[in-house]
Amino acid sequence: MHASNQELSWLRSDQVLIVDDDPDLLESIAGVLRTIGCTCHTAESCTDAAKLLADNSSITIAIVDAGATRGALAASIAILRKARSGLTLIGTSGADSHAAFESVGVFKYLAKPWGVDDLIKLLT
Repeated sequence: MHASNQELSWLRSDQVLIVDDDPDLLESIAGVLRTIGCTCHTAESCTDAAKLLADNSSITIAIVDAGATRGALAASIAILRKARSGLTLIGTSGADSHAAFESVGVFKYLAKPWGVDDLIKLLT
């Protein structure tokens, strides 16, 4: 599947926050999304992500790696929800953390490695 121009234009209109504790992976994911025209913000922790959300009301999607929660998934997701109600939250991990994200009310999940087409499919 390759994203159509219409799908890409829809995704480009959103600002995406990527939260990952691996700086190299964080920049890699952001770089891919930026190449298709997305405005991306990055944070290495949910605490840093909450600060970005407070400072930028245009962020509508947050992709959160399980590792970035430092073992406190429920508390980390609560911090993000408090910082921005209505934020679309997407969990991600290299390990199978889908059930853990579902247990805290995050039902959108991308298993690593994932691509832009996977993100678009999840959000449409």
